[in-house]
Amino acid sequence: MWAAVFVGTAATLTGTARGMDVTACGQTVPAGQHGVLVADLTCPSGTGVVVGRRATLDLAGHAIAARGASAIECLGRNCTITSSGGPGEISGTSLIDCIVTEPRTRLRLDNLHVHDCRTCIETNPEYHSGQGAIVNASHVVVDHCADVGINVRVLHADHVSVTQARGWIALWSEMFLEGNNITASDNDQIGIFATHLRARNLWANNNGRYGVSSFGLVSIRGGEILNNGSWDLVARRAGLVGVNCGRSIQSAQALTETLGVCADD
Repeated sequence: MWAAVFVGTAATLTGTARGMDVTACGQTVPAGQHGVLVADLTCPSGTGVVVGRRATLDLAGHAIAARGASAIECLGRNCTITSSGGPGEISGTSLIDCIVTEPRTRLRLDNLHVHDCRTCIETNPEYHSGQGAIVNASHVVVDHCADVGINVRVLHADHVSVTQARGWIALWSEMFLEGNNITASDNDQIGIFATHLRARNLWANNNGRYGVSSFGLVSIRGGEILNNGSWDLVARRAGLVGVNCGRSIQSAQALTETLGVCADD
């Protein structure tokens, strides 16, 4: 079912120039270069592939399964992980993070399925304010993470979903989240947290605690926020247009007033 979100992505990658072949665990794509994975990799120890500053790793429809350390580590201020010719698969174990970056990186992710890791996309492991990455993610599916699904500072998302994450927050975009066709459903605790959120077509259903939580303004056009364990929407201010929403509140801790934007407020 998740494969449906990848439709149309391959066409945007057709013109990408081929670079160095990535054939073994532990390889590095040097700064500024383009590496192409030529076969599936299972890496029992060490980082699967290291991607240098302003470098690109193209999974070319292949898979990296990490067992001892992260599957992909991005070094420097800019990094791209993509997959031409079909979705690329990245997986790990409940003890390791799948994709990791240095602090305050810019990261592009495209046409990927990331699953079965501790944190699946980890850009701020120490949870220091303002230290996560600015991420542009397109056609990315994240599921079955033992902790957080996505942990970033800013997320620009297009067809991104996070499901079956067992951590406190499934999709954590600390400062700002914007985009189209975003799903965070069927997670153990909070589906989405962002200080500010602006989206079209957002679904956050059946999460164990809240569907969407924000300290600031939430603006959503289209979608659904329903059947979450405590509250569907927790935010200081919210504007919803064409959103099927159950219950909202300004502060769940203080049990303050509802926002008056959901059906059962």
